Amino acid sequence: MKLNNIILILIVIPFYLSAWNSTGHEIVAALVFEKADHEIQTEMEDILKNHPEYGTWIEEKPEGLEEGSFLMMRASSWADEIKKTESMYNHPEWHYVNFFICRETGISDTTRESPSNDIIYAIEKSVNLIKTGSEVEKAVYLSWLIHLVADIHQPMHCASVKSEEFPEGDRGGNKYWVRNGFDPIKLHSYWDKLPGNISDYENIKATSNRLIKLFPEAEFQAADSAQNVYDWAVESLNILYENVHLKFDLPVSDNPSDAVPLSEEYHTMAQRIYEHRITAAAYRLLNLLNSILQ
Repeated sequence: MKLNNIILILIVIPFYLSAWNSTGHEIVAALVFEKADHEIQTEMEDILKNHPEYGTWIEEKPEGLEEGSFLMMRASSWADEIKKTESMYNHPEWHYVNFFICRETGISDTTRESPSNDIIYAIEKSVNLIKTGSEVEKAVYLSWLIHLVADIHQPMHCASVKSEEFPEGDRGGNKYWVRNGFDPIKLHSYWDKLPGNISDYENIKATSNRLIKLFPEAEFQAADSAQNVYDWAVESLNILYENVHLKFDLPVSDNPSDAVPLSEEYHTMAQRIYEHRITAAAYRLLNLLNSILQ
């Protein structure tokens, strides 16, 4: 989707809610399961029952919650959970792509730094293994796909800002500090935590249903001009420049003690962007899964 389409959607559709932490990933997964046809729901559930962690996960399922919906939500953050482990399925570089943008000029470079080991590659690999892999591989890479499609819609996962102080880039906002209220926070972490902390699965589902009403699928699909996974990443880069960094007018610091408080206007804008990106991720993931599983 082009940036002007995103801005148009943000103008015409009202917002009421407060990428991503586990809550954000679970919202995407819940929305996908809610919108999927029954046959696709069943297929996703059956695949995830072959996941290496299924035995542990199923013991956590709250009574009364659909198993398929629960498994989608539970699987969505697994790729983050194994980041600091020796798991054979851990791929730290898969969570992002480094498009570079210059702070002084605003000029961006959308050449992929690691085209065989970035988030775009990982999404394509996951799609392929869901189609052709073993039963365990299908489950593992469905978990990865759910996670990665959400990650690629988090603007901080698709760009690194180069500047005089950080000539090699800011590591997706991890070297810049802002202040959220009284507390300094890395710019990347601020955006990751926008979904809040919802620990109850039923409230996660309620949030996803609210987003479905705010962003009807038919309206989104009609406005969506992104043709492929690469386009999603470029879209996130554009949002990082226009909205996250306010075309580099956002005051940021490389020192937490000098961090400047974010304005209420910025908080409101960030909430709106987060809501739309989460929903865009879910609808696009649903389209992908429909094409893979049907």
